[in-house]
Parts: sequence; structure tokens; C-alpha cells
Amino acid sequence: MNLRTLGELSVEGVTFRREKVLLLAFLCLEGPQPRRRLADLFWPDEANPMNSLAQLLVHLRGLNGALGEDGPRVAAGPQVRCDATDLSGAVRLGRPQDAADL
Repeated sequence: MNLRTLGELSVEGVTFRREKVLLLAFLCLEGPQPRRRLADLFWPDEANPMNSLAQLLVHLRGLNGALGEDGPRVAAGPQVRCDATDLSGAVRLGRPQDAADL
């Protein structure tokens, strides 16, 4: 599954609302995160941010391999490929043409 963040924000082949794609992008770039941190970060003004996170995670679990969950931590799953992390890797490895292609 390809997560696009450069130029557009989408998951190829899937129609998601913006917050689902943002959460996946955040997890790809920042790595595994505690559920509480995600809830407070994405829904700071909600009465029950953990419930909002739980509802969003239910939808993401429907995509095979989209999430990795380990108790209180959530991560992007092994099936998610993110263009921003690909770009970062290309720059880190000194591959300017691969970075430019992205």
C-alpha cells in the first residue's frame, strides 16, 4: 500500500478522510507511538480523544497490514510504503536521483 504525502495526501486505491491519512503519515515518519500521545495530538479539543482514536483505528484495521499494534503502542504496518520515508532514505543514502524522482 502506497502512502503519498509529497504533492498530495492519499493512500493509493483507498478513499480515506484526511485524519486517517495524516495518522498513517505521522506513524511512518515518527515510528511507533503511545495511543495516549496520538489521541492528545490529533484530538486535543475532544471530550474523549481516546474514543476518537479508537474509532479511527477501527477503520485502519480494515486495511490489511496498515497498522502494527503492540499493547499501548501503534505503528504503521509492514504493508505501508510512504513516499516521505523513501525520500528521507534516498537523501540519507546519497542517492539524489532517487530523491528527485520522488
